[in-house]
Amino acid sequence: MGVTTGHTNDKQHRHANVMVVGAAKSGKTTFGCTFPGIVILDTDLGTSVARDKKIPSLTITPIEDKKGRETHLVLNDILSGFRKKSGELYTFLGDYKVKTIFLDSGSMLSDLLEVDATIKPRDGKPRDGTLQIQDYNWIQRRLYQIIRDFAALPYNFVASFGIDQRQDSAGRLKENPAASGQKLGPQLPHFFDDVLRFYYDTTKMKFMCSPVPSRTFEHAGSRLHIPMKEYVNATYETFEKHWK
Repeated sequence: MGVTTGHTNDKQHRHANVMVVGAAKSGKTTFGCTFPGIVILDTDLGTSVARDKKIPSLTITPIEDKKGRETHLVLNDILSGFRKKSGELYTFLGDYKVKTIFLDSGSMLSDLLEVDATIKPRDGKPRDGTLQIQDYNWIQRRLYQIIRDFAALPYNFVASFGIDQRQDSAGRLKENPAASGQKLGPQLPHFFDDVLRFYYDTTKMKFMCSPVPSRTFEHAGSRLHIPMKEYVNATYETFEKHWK
């Protein structure tokens, strides 16, 4: 199946569109929170970094929110608020000037979409929570669309993902963003201009990141020509010149 990606490697693009991927506590959220004018789409039930910095956070609750909306419908309403710059979203934001939308985390959003896919009866029969092939296809389409839609807004877009590590038949380590099923994760990097791999160096006691090389992810490195090297305690300012 062909995939229509959402990356924007043209000369008119003036916003970051970046995936940050790595294990827990590797610095992904800390990095994302260095972006200017950030609003967090929080699917990870809160982050101390955001609370400490008093960053506006929109919590995406599991299963259904107080209005009975499923996760993908909640995100559709938030997206509509950003597009129209009105409604409940802008009542909440007030005079806050939005420059960046940070999805933290995309892996947890994938899990919440799994719940969406199995919450409603099919053919009048109750669901037992087991995912079928059509459910994985539905999750894939929804997650791709969410990423495309938010990345198309006139703001920086950052999405964090966990890391899935597996060995192939030749014993080589393969890494992909953590997401539902076997096909979703490998395709996700194609929707971003840059993919930054984060890890914590225990010897240096510093957060490290580097652009993802094509041999580990199905991604051809930085589309905006970020040099392929390691960066220590990176922030938005580290890469800002590539995103302007």
